[in-house]
Amino acid sequence: MTTRPPGVREPRSFYLDNVRTYLTALVIVHHTSLPYGGFGTWLYKPSPGAPQYPPSSSLPILVFNALNQTYFMATFFLLSGYFSALTARKKDQRTWLKEKWKRLGVPTILYSLFGTGIARGIIASVRDGAGWSEVASIQWDALKAIRGVRGPVWYCALLLIFDMIYAQYAYSMTVDADEEEEGLGLLVKDTEAQKPKEITTKQLCLALGCTASASYLIRYFYPVGKVWTPLALNLGYVPQYVLFYTTGILAYTYLDGELHAIITPRMRLGLSGALIGIDAFGWWSLKAIVDSGQTSLGKIFELSRGGFNQFSALYSIWNEVAGVLLSSVALLTFRTVCNGRWGIGNFDVARYSYPAFLAHGSVVVLLQSLVDTWDVSGLCKAVTVGSVALPVCWSVGWGMAKVVESIGFKGYI
Repeated sequence: MTTRPPGVREPRSFYLDNVRTYLTALVIVHHTSLPYGGFGTWLYKPSPGAPQYPPSSSLPILVFNALNQTYFMATFFLLSGYFSALTARKKDQRTWLKEKWKRLGVPTILYSLFGTGIARGIIASVRDGAGWSEVASIQWDALKAIRGVRGPVWYCALLLIFDMIYAQYAYSMTVDADEEEEGLGLLVKDTEAQKPKEITTKQLCLALGCTASASYLIRYFYPVGKVWTPLALNLGYVPQYVLFYTTGILAYTYLDGELHAIITPRMRLGLSGALIGIDAFGWWSLKAIVDSGQTSLGKIFELSRGGFNQFSALYSIWNEVAGVLLSSVALLTFRTVCNGRWGIGNFDVARYSYPAFLAHGSVVVLLQSLVDTWDVSGLCKAVTVGSVALPVCWSVGWGMAKVVESIGFKGYI
């Protein structure tokens, strides 16, 4: 593997577009399933007169949510780091940062101002039968209650911060005169002087150990579920996001952007063995404590959220190992079998993934409110709503993008 020479146009990596589309769909279905016996918080909750689904009451949904949480947002940051490194080589610093602010900053501000209020208004109107004046009051109350970023755009806000930090480092390097004339803002060192690097098993273990340790310590103060208000973040996952984002940058710079090859088959086998060992030890510990009558299963789940205890430590390690393994499997699978353009006729599915992500909060709570009184299992509701939400989110996202572009704001979503 060699470092990428400047000015060379890379062939389109459709599999990375497809991974991003898949992750967007996973986010939508993940949020759809939360109120139906899953693990996590979401705006919609069943009304008092509707069937109730206590948190963690559905094992299939619980496992689905837990596995998603280990890798889907982290993989978004991996792809974002890769694409940030790619686009930074093609544009000067001012242009690059301006585009980042347009695509990430503006949607974050607008969604934080209006997105949560709109979603709550939809729930009040559709589920509870509230009138327009009450819906307007809900939106006004939501505006007054703003203390920072809200909703799923925490990802956009955190990514913007990462990109700004990366820009300060990357663009502060000495610029080659010839590249500067061509409008390139990044230093590309001489290929011979900059030896290509590969991730070794030792480096992987060190990265996982440091990330798991940092997450464990952070969760003592901010356990899973406790949101850090300014950015609406679960802080315990931030070390993982930092690791994946920086890995994406390094992969583009040193590994020819071959994200699926970062984790070798041997590493993947080792991670699988480690995950099986962690699971076996965790279940053994859990069973021993529950059988002894020392505590309940629900209490153990609470312990795993954070604090100085063995289950919080196990969760921190498990989350990092599973995250790297599942992310690498997803990338390898898409690189192998899904490396072509996804589209329906002239409709480019990947192009509208980001608008679908921005639209999904309102769409999902609308659909959940419509089926609020259905007396079926939580799993049945999750599957039904999720199946309908996916095409609707992409359709609404397409409409949003067309409207935004038609009024002269191309590049914002």
